[in-house]
Amino acid sequence: MRPDRPSASEDEAYALAALPDSDRRHTFRELARETGLAHTTVLHILKERLCMRKIASRWVPHDLTDPIHLPFFRTMLGRMQRKL
Repeated sequence: MRPDRPSASEDEAYALAALPDSDRRHTFRELARETGLAHTTVLHILKERLCMRKIASRWVPHDLTDPIHLPFFRTMLGRMQRKL
């Protein structure tokens, strides 16, 4: 982070964390408008501090755990075996 720019406060991060839960189809510019933060700040908070990613037009947590990975790997393995 650059020293000449203010960092996002914890209150801003908490306020922003609640918004995608209500409707995950928000764009980061819509979230910026609702919170009054700069869109770059919103993007930083969502990606870096809250570890969220935009997937299939929804904000989702990016903590891919084994229960999430296992069905994906089984599906991909089945597809690869069918092609061989």
